[in-house]
Order: sequence, then structure tokens, then C-alpha cells
Amino acid sequence: MRSVMMGVGFGLAVCAGSAIAGPPVGRHIDPGANWVVHFDLNSIDETEIGGFFMDLLAQETDDFAEIREIMPNFWPGPEGGMFGITMYGSSLDMEGDDVPDGFTAIIYGDDQIAGWGSMLEAIALHEGFEDEIKTREVHGYDVWSVPMDGGGRVYAGKVEKGDNVAWVIAFDSSRIRDSLLMFSDGGGTDLLPRDGWREGTIAYLSTSTLDGIDLDEASIVIGEAKSVRMRIGEDAGEVYLQAALDLGDEERADKIRSIVHGLIAIGQFVAAEDEELAMVMEAVRGLEVGASGGRVLFDLTNDAGDVIEFLEEAIEADEDDTDDYMYDEDDEDDGDW
Repeated sequence: MRSVMMGVGFGLAVCAGSAIAGPPVGRHIDPGANWVVHFDLNSIDETEIGGFFMDLLAQETDDFAEIREIMPNFWPGPEGGMFGITMYGSSLDMEGDDVPDGFTAIIYGDDQIAGWGSMLEAIALHEGFEDEIKTREVHGYDVWSVPMDGGGRVYAGKVEKGDNVAWVIAFDSSRIRDSLLMFSDGGGTDLLPRDGWREGTIAYLSTSTLDGIDLDEASIVIGEAKSVRMRIGEDAGEVYLQAALDLGDEERADKIRSIVHGLIAIGQFVAAEDEELAMVMEAVRGLEVGASGGRVLFDLTNDAGDVIEFLEEAIEADEDDTDDYMYDEDDEDDGDW
């Protein structure tokens, strides 16, 4: 059960603004944060692509049922009581099992999720580890902490404002103190959307650092970027993906734009002989790439049904490839061992 708590905290980080204020609330974010990720759970609940991803998550997450024992309303939208998740941190380095420096997750919702702390205590009592749960007050907010299987503790602080509730998740005592202080004294960040919060946004990512990310082949495009902003959403039945890479140099940005156009042209040519690549090229059909003020801009819009069909085919193809590589006892050659 304690390993599930690790999944609750850190799994959410990789599974918002808020009920308190819609999209991510800048004053709840540490000014020292170098990256922010936001999931708008209302938009996920209301869109085709969001429903697809949530169904996929439920199917692929082994601990999902156990998480919902602790968090009965763990589901997006009004019925689940969860409106959004915001995460931020100072580093993107996620090597091994280490939590990124400065990591904080904030789950926003209504009074349906206010009882998670009491539910955790009840489960701990039933499972016989109630002595390992610690509770205290930090900056006027109730905080629960539970030991993790790999060492350390996960901390969850509850912030209430009328019917609105925010759960703040962190992985060390100083971080939970600093994160909760943002709700009292206020924080601030310039990582949020510069052009407003687009209708139907499902997920938004912004980072001013790429340290800790293995870029591999993508390095030719984003390796010199000073910052990256990206959002995905669905509006009027169409899924959109927009991204901006700030290279800080107009000539460099224009060169990258030309490189991307070249890669697309090569991909379209090769796709005639490669069925999987043809699927990808069909999915990115209509991609617009531009450059402005030292930034490379990407804008892709596609029918939601077509995107879901592509993702389903890609998942099925990946499963088929996995089956092809399964060990076959009939092919074993004992003489080689």
C-alpha cells in the first residue's frame, strides 16, 4: 500500500489553474521553478482525445484500483471532484528513481476530495501501519506523510477555500513547507501561456531548462533551445498541438525551420516504402512550421477521430512487435549455453 502512495504522488506527475482559478495559478508556483506541467482535467473529461487517454491509463496502470481505494473520486471532471493538476520543479533530471529537484504536484478539486487524508488514515488502520503515518500542521494547513518503500517520505498537504480543495504533494519536508507557503504568501512565474489559455487545452508544458533530458535524434532541432512551450487540446472536434522553441536567434530559428521542412519532405518520400512511417506522415499532415523572433513555431490540427484511430493502430502495431520478440522455447539451442 505504501508503494501505491508513491504512485499517487509521483505517478500523478507523469499521468492544473484550478477550481480555485481555472488554469494554473501563477501565485501557487515557486518563482524558482524552471518547468511547469498542467493537466486540465475538465477538458480531459469533455473531449474525445481526453477520454481515450483516461481509458488507456485505467487499462495500463496496475495500481489504479488501489489508488482509487485511497482517492475514491480519482477521476477527472465534476463527478470525480478533480479539476486539474499542476506540477513544477527546478530540474528535469529524472535518472533512476530520484525525484526531480524542487518537485511539487498540486491537485485541484472540490469538497469531494477533501476526505482523502481521513481515507488514508482508515486504510492505514485496517492494514496495520497507522503508526507510520504522521500528521502535523504547516503554515496553517494539515499535512500527512507516509514512508515510501525505497526510503524517504511522501507529503500531502490540504488547502481548503470554501468548497475548493487543493492537495499539495512533495517528497521532502522542506519542499512541502515551501510549496504550501505559496498559498499563503504567493509565488509567481513567467512560464504560463503568454497568449492566454486556449479553449479546450488538455495539457500544457513550459520549461526554461533542458538539462537532464536525453535528446537523442531530436537534438538537431531542440538541442540549442533556451525554452520550450507546448500545449495539446481539442476544440470543436479537432485535436491541436502547438509548440514554440525559443532559440534566441532569428537566423538559427529560420535554419531549424528549414531543417524541419526538409525532414518532412524526406519522410513523405520514404513513406511510400514504409507502412509505419506512412501512418506517421498521415498523422502529421497539415503541420505548419514557422519562425518568428528567434522562435520556431509548430502548429498541427487534425480530426479527433482520426487521431484516436492513429493512436489505436500505433498501440496495436507496438503490441504485435512485442509479440514477435517473445521467447519461443522451440527455438532454444541448448548447445549455445
